[in-house]
Order: sequence, then structure tokens, then C-alpha cells
Amino acid sequence: MSQSVSISLYALRITRRRTSDPLPVATFDGTTDLYDLIYKFLIQHQGNSIDIKGGTRSVYITNDLNKSDRIIQGQVEVGNSGFTASIKDIQTGQENYQQKVTEAAMIPLHFRFWIPKDQLFGLTAMQHFGDAGCKTALSNII
Repeated sequence: MSQSVSISLYALRITRRRTSDPLPVATFDGTTDLYDLIYKFLIQHQGNSIDIKGGTRSVYITNDLNKSDRIIQGQVEVGNSGFTASIKDIQTGQENYQQKVTEAAMIPLHFRFWIPKDQLFGLTAMQHFGDAGCKTALSNII
């Protein structure tokens, strides 16, 4: 597994059905603001472990969610569960712990959303570590 750390940027757009006509992200249906929608979603799932991929991957939105000036930022933790594993000291080979099926080593990943008013797009920056990433974790629970 690659141990590289990276940040990916994504444009957030909302378009009309069956067309590619963009709508303002702050009022895409006339009243709903994507900024508020994302924040409410994250608050609703904050502090809960959510199982995805048939219960083998857990996603946890931490309690350090912040919003200000049309920016939402926070941290999501991602880990694999559903199996037992021997946790060993890699220098000595000595087993220190036996991981249970209900446990996961959680990797902290950061994210940031910027949803400006009166614009046709927003941006999000999402951290990746190896094969674990915020985008995959959040899109699996949306």
C-alpha cells in the first residue's frame, strides 16, 4: 500500500436536470444553499461511526467541524474493520495486541469546502493517505 499523502481539489457544481446549465450554488432551487446543506449533513453524521462497503470500512466524522466565511472544514476518520489482526511491533516481531472484528485503526483525513455566494461553483479540498480518502468516504455516506 502506498503511504503517500496528497490533497485533491474538486469543483462543486449543480446543474439543471438533463442539461449542463449550472445553477448558483447558494440558491440552486431558489432558496436552498449548498453551504447550509453540506453543513447540516456533516452535523447530522458527526460523532457517529458509519459502516460502508458491507461493514468492512468505517467512516467517522469527528467533532472538530468548523464553519465561517462560507468555509466548512473538519476531519473524517477512515479505517478497515470486520477482521481480526495481530498488531505487532515491526522492529521486534512481538505481538502487542489482537485486533477484534469490531475495531479499526482509524486514519485522520482533513477536508475543506468553500461555497461562495452568487457563484456557479464551489471548491472542496480533500486529503488522501494511501488508498484512504475523504472523497470516497464522504461520497459513500451521502
